[in-house]
Amino acid sequence: MKISEFTEMNDPLELAGVRLSDPEVQEILVGHFQRRVGVLCFSAAWSHPLLWAHYADCHAGMCLGFRVHKRVDVHRTRYVKRKRTIDVEGLKRKLLDVTSQEDRLRLGSAKSSRQLMERILSTKFAHWRYEREMRAFVSLNQKDGDHYFCDFDKNFRLERVIVGYRSEVLSVEIEQALEGYGKRVEVFRASPAPTAFRLVKGGLRR
Repeated sequence: MKISEFTEMNDPLELAGVRLSDPEVQEILVGHFQRRVGVLCFSAAWSHPLLWAHYADCHAGMCLGFRVHKRVDVHRTRYVKRKRTIDVEGLKRKLLDVTSQEDRLRLGSAKSSRQLMERILSTKFAHWRYEREMRAFVSLNQKDGDHYFCDFDKNFRLERVIVGYRSEVLSVEIEQALEGYGKRVEVFRASPAPTAFRLVKGGLRR
């Protein structure tokens, strides 16, 4: 799976969903997250047509469904209509230990500090609510080419392959691609529901 970097995501307001009372704290934290933290973006549901239009080549692509191990912290995105200012004056010493080297930036381990980090990382404008986004945050370590990646493993186990309604891929091609994976994977096509504006399970082209 490709790990997204905050500076390359499609929302230019990433990490700006909350406003901190101390601009210096906000600048340092946002800069740290942009350089050191990546995000794996999931949705709680695959049936919304806009998700396919925006992220799956206008319904010609695919959706992969994963079972995420309980050891992985997955955070539900918080959607807000307006920015709230959070007072961080009382947390400043706990949050930051700033020296001349960025590597020495230390995030506090107190519960209030962790909650603040999660709010910065997971708050978005309310118009994104249709995505029902779930996020797992990972460290940005070694690039593979131009991007960072996360393996399918015990933490992220592939369980579904959903083929887009306009996709030309055949079931035999998917079966060949899954050879050797070692786990049962459900495969089906996303088809328009007859009585609602959503997608439902449909049959594959052989």
